[in-house]
Amino acid sequence: MPISRLALALKPGREVLVAVVLLCSLTLVPTGQATDGRDFAGFYEISNVTDLGGTVRVTLTVRVFNYSDADVTSATVTLQDSLQADTDYGSYPVPISIANRESARLSTDFTIPRTEYDRWQNGGTPPLRIQYSDSVGNTVQRMIELAAGLAGEE
Repeated sequence: MPISRLALALKPGREVLVAVVLLCSLTLVPTGQATDGRDFAGFYEISNVTDLGGTVRVTLTVRVFNYSDADVTSATVTLQDSLQADTDYGSYPVPISIANRESARLSTDFTIPRTEYDRWQNGGTPPLRIQYSDSVGNTVQRMIELAAGLAGEE
């Protein structure tokens, strides 16, 4: 219903009540980042593909951007299965630190099932999880939203 019709449909006095309810609900919305929002994003490249039969060895290079509104130190980045989040294929060997609004480039070899590699070749993206401790010591885990592209050189 258009706002003008809504205003006409409301009885006098209800408009004020609706305005007050809207204003109160807006003031109760927390400011800052959304929980589990797109805090980390980046680009990935796959190279050095070696067919090992049922598995495939690849070099996975990524550039990860930190949009979390906090500096991240000593983070672990882990490659997990696209369909089973509790199955990991390994982590990048060196913990990373990424200042807020900055990026880091990572590259390492992974051996993954052929089915996982095929998903990536058919539009899927490598599911990467970043894990770190926040400023008060809580463990934080977020997925990194990736798109195929040039991960670039340092």
